[in-house]
Amino acid sequence: MVISWNTTKTAKGFSFRVYSVEYAKPTTTLKVVDGYSSRAKAVTAAKKWRNYLAAQKTASVADRMDIQVCENFIGEYQAIDANTYDADHDQDGFFSTSPTGYGKTPLDAIVDLLDQMEG
Repeated sequence: MVISWNTTKTAKGFSFRVYSVEYAKPTTTLKVVDGYSSRAKAVTAAKKWRNYLAAQKTASVADRMDIQVCENFIGEYQAIDANTYDADHDQDGFFSTSPTGYGKTPLDAIVDLLDQMEG
């Protein structure tokens, strides 16, 4: 199976589509997101979603990410991987620094989380 992506100019801006291709099976669309202000932003998000979805397809169930997104008190979104998130206090009383994605939309928060986990 191959997971790939493409971008398209739409009335709402630029969109991307992530899809899978398997021998003797129809192409399956895995993710479509619309409304990016530039093709470069759509390409960046598409690549991150492609990597995330490819990892989900190949990982065992125990190794899969459990991304959870919630809206915070200032109207932005936060995303975490519930399998690895650690909110315990460290020795000096501060919360540990597990990756947390932030964004104005749920997708932006997920993309930010994936950026932090890659980097």
